[in-house]
Amino acid sequence: MIQWIEQPPDFRHFPLGDLFTTLSFTAALQLIAGESTALRVVVSSTVMGGIYTHLSQQNIEMGGLLVGRVFKDDDTFRVVLVEAFVPSSEFRGTGVSLRMGTSLWDEARIAQTSGQSVIGWYHSHPNLGAFFSGTDRRTQAAFFTQAHSLGLVVDPIRAEEMWFSGPASGQLSASQVVSTP
Repeated sequence: MIQWIEQPPDFRHFPLGDLFTTLSFTAALQLIAGESTALRVVVSSTVMGGIYTHLSQQNIEMGGLLVGRVFKDDDTFRVVLVEAFVPSSEFRGTGVSLRMGTSLWDEARIAQTSGQSVIGWYHSHPNLGAFFSGTDRRTQAAFFTQAHSLGLVVDPIRAEEMWFSGPASGQLSASQVVSTP
């Protein structure tokens, strides 16, 4: 016989005030400027540098998962803090396609610290530009179904990046992404 045991959800939102205490004054101002209902992303230059370094290793599509936490004050204002990335060690990539192995999810689970979750994914389009293809949009809709779920495409050759969110792959503007030291 199977017995149902109620478990707390793996994912949780954190109070927005907790994030503001960790940011510089300038970064906090950048977050609150602009449209108050738009999703915001906070990512350190260290994390972005690591992603660019990873994706520059080969001239083929490569990728991985984004790890972090989601902060909100209510259902209208959310900030996604990208705290780490987990490169896919098991993958098949070409100049125009990528297939990442399922072991990546286990690697991400091990990389998470207290309160962190997989909050999205990233991959490269070497020398093709930063955009979400139809395949990228289907991947986002299938695996990253929350409004705060992120997709990042980087062209490491052209030094371009584009952020997307939610299952509909809404493109984020440059003002919605805040870089911190």
